[in-house]
Amino acid sequence: GTKRSLLEAVAYITAQAFIEGVARNVEGESVRDILLRYATEFQERSLSPEGIQFHRLLIADVSKFPDLSATLYERGIYQVVAALARELAVEMAAGKLRKVDPMATAERFIGALTGMVRYRAFSGMGHMDTPAGRRGYIKDTIDLFVQGLTP
Repeated sequence: GTKRSLLEAVAYITAQAFIEGVARNVEGESVRDILLRYATEFQERSLSPEGIQFHRLLIADVSKFPDLSATLYERGIYQVVAALARELAVEMAAGKLRKVDPMATAERFIGALTGMVRYRAFSGMGHMDTPAGRRGYIKDTIDLFVQGLTP
């Protein structure tokens, strides 16, 4: 119907597709495997040409719909972060991770995955980030989080 409803639908559909693709509790899966699953899928989706274009569109249009930001956040990235937080909470309850706020930890992890990589992609310098470089970035980020969360 409207541009606003289109943006809301795209945010929701994108988040749900992401969650369906990665959010699953796999028996015996390591914390590293969980984080790798999220990191790989998140970077592939958010740094794809479509993902970058969608974020550019959001940035351009959010000022036209001041109350849209919260809705897009709640229907989009919040759902992804909450799914990861649920998996981290399971690992914390099992004693595999230090008990901290799983939602804050998931937010920090997703934030660490975007950082400068997304800025380069937004500015048209994404070619600097090769697939091998991104895999190394993901591995290093996971190492930092696992080391920090080890009980």
